[in-house]
Amino acid sequence: MRHHTSWTRFSPSKATIPVALLTAVLCTAGMLAVWVHNPQPDVEMNRFGNALAQTVAASSAGHLLHKDRLEMAVVAQDTLELAEVGGVIFFNPNNEIVAVSGASDAGRHFTAPATLDDTITGYVTVVMIDEAFTPVSGWWRWLVSVVVLLGAPAAAIATFQLTARGNRSIPIVSVPDPMLHEQPSYCVAINLYNQLALDKKQISQTVGDALEMAKEVCAVYPGIAVELPNRGVLMFMDKSAVAGSDAVAGAFLALKLLTEYETAGQFRSFVCVRKCPGAPADLAELKVNQLPDDTDIEGLLTMAALAKPETVLLDRDVFHDLDPMVQVEASVFEHPLLDDMTDGDTYQIGHLPEKTSSHVEGQAQLILGFNQASA
Repeated sequence: MRHHTSWTRFSPSKATIPVALLTAVLCTAGMLAVWVHNPQPDVEMNRFGNALAQTVAASSAGHLLHKDRLEMAVVAQDTLELAEVGGVIFFNPNNEIVAVSGASDAGRHFTAPATLDDTITGYVTVVMIDEAFTPVSGWWRWLVSVVVLLGAPAAAIATFQLTARGNRSIPIVSVPDPMLHEQPSYCVAINLYNQLALDKKQISQTVGDALEMAKEVCAVYPGIAVELPNRGVLMFMDKSAVAGSDAVAGAFLALKLLTEYETAGQFRSFVCVRKCPGAPADLAELKVNQLPDDTDIEGLLTMAALAKPETVLLDRDVFHDLDPMVQVEASVFEHPLLDDMTDGDTYQIGHLPEKTSSHVEGQAQLILGFNQASA
């Protein structure tokens, strides 16, 4: 791992700080930090409960519209994993219970409407557990107060001595390069589906075309493209700059470009979350041998190969990151191979919402037009 070195020189202070005054300042600051912050359980519960109910309602609007109890159960189970949640209840627009998960009498109820295109498709109630918001015993405040009172004089004396004589050393601080930290990213696997029907030269040319188009996509949706020699391409998109729906739109954009671009290849796509060696948007280049050891390239390409033409497959993590409007377009994908390849559900999307689809179409025409003009 690369490191860069930061050099810092400390010069002697021109004025000393009285020990007594510094001790008083440190004690005051410490006591304020320990005693002033006093969280109110009711306020915290109301804030968290209302926010969670709104979030669950937004992600369940499409499921309520289609009365998809299976997907409601999946959303509820994910929500119940939170220690503060005791139950989740789904209602239809007539306030009739559609599905219940957990205990409905565990504590206080928070309800939010589920809306889709300004239409209420139902309501979601999240049941909070009162005990989860019980304030922690205050004994630790007294313990920290004793530490502050005993430690402030020593800290003041040490600071006084340091400022009096100065620090003539030049410490070397080693700072890790943040770009090299592995981080979860959206990964779009693009598989050259008709590889066996092409000769060696065609395969090389087709994968090269796919890499160029993937780079164009990563310029629109911040990320980086990685060539898989003779197999296809991986695109890593930065989760800090790209939402789940954008990653899926990027996959559709790549397929659109490769369909309309003059290439002999046929491609299939799969979107998931995988680790990238660094921040995808900040990496200048990434080779396949630089990917984390647990990156299952064969598995990613196999999943992509299962997709139907002009259809994108995505895993459960990406599905839950989608906007409700895009989630409505997704459906559970079933295939005999999935039982051995994945633990969670796999979804497929055949087309994006009309507005998003038009946006992707415009991006494709702009990129293709630019490429043709510069050819």
